Amino acid sequence: MQYQTTQQELNQAKIPHHIFNFNILITHLFVAYTILEIGHGAMLPFLIIPAISTLVIFYLCKQVTRKQSESWYVAAHWLTACRRGKWLIRAYIAATSLMLIYLAIDTLFPGGLKMQDFSSPDGGSTNITQIITLYFAAVIVFVTVLFTFIQTGISVFEAGQGIVDDKIETLLPRPDDMNTPLGKSDAEKAPEDNVNLDKQA
Repeated sequence: MQYQTTQQELNQAKIPHHIFNFNILITHLFVAYTILEIGHGAMLPFLIIPAISTLVIFYLCKQVTRKQSESWYVAAHWLTACRRGKWLIRAYIAATSLMLIYLAIDTLFPGGLKMQDFSSPDGGSTNITQIITLYFAAVIVFVTVLFTFIQTGISVFEAGQGIVDDKIETLLPRPDDMNTPLGKSDAEKAPEDNVNLDKQA
């Protein structure tokens, strides 16, 4: 649904989506690469990534109530970013659970399959189960990050057009004196709707 907004509201509504994507770029690219270089593939340092990202998501969610008194439309987009962040947190929980299960099993039953690490100058070995677990955890987070990153890019466009997902209004009721609905925008209409309109014309 498209709503009546001011230019200031359109600009402010983009902020939570920019914060969300900036968080993804910094934590999942820069921080992840740094940990990979410094930690040499160790599991525990990777927990820094969800820790930092979750703090940012909590910030996004906390701002919803504050922004609601200023502008329902702006608060709705902060809530959109917050809900998307919760999907990311679920992926973190799933990935972290996999890692913790492996660490618990490895602590109780040390050893396991190992392979020669030819990249290491000291000729050490790497636990194959650890690598497989780390890759599975990384895939869960990667797919969720990719999905939310693409969706957030769409939300930035919608924020600049005065559009809010209909589900958001059910979660965050709109006051009658804020952001009058203008109807469905052209960007939200399905292709068949436009074809039917052309036929009627």
